[in-house]
Amino acid sequence: MREIKFRGKDLKRNKWVYGYFIFDSELQDNGGVECYYKEFITSIPYIYDGEKYHIVELKTVGEYTGLKDKNGREIYEGDVAKYYSLIQGGETLGQVHYVNGSFLIGECYLANKRVEIVVNIYDNPELLK
Repeated sequence: MREIKFRGKDLKRNKWVYGYFIFDSELQDNGGVECYYKEFITSIPYIYDGEKYHIVELKTVGEYTGLKDKNGREIYEGDVAKYYSLIQGGETLGQVHYVNGSFLIGECYLANKRVEIVVNIYDNPELLK
């Protein structure tokens, strides 16, 4: 069984945090303009690292695939990796993403031990343009 954990970028410290992903709601008061408009629900994304709850930027949250690259580095959704593609006919870069119950890198299933994480898409978005 694979380990279930996530990573996300802490909004206050601008650093990556790792742990459990929690999507929480909090009631807010709009100033009492109308009784039936008084409460709005906002969702707040957190990563709990076992000691502290970190508010994270939602678009940066990625799940751990349960796999490691050829250097032993954990592979997460949003990572950019070098891999060998038969379709491309050689080594290429691709983003790790989750589709229909499987983790993919580019157009390939993520199972190849020759994958090497380069960066993640949130710190270096220009790599896949």
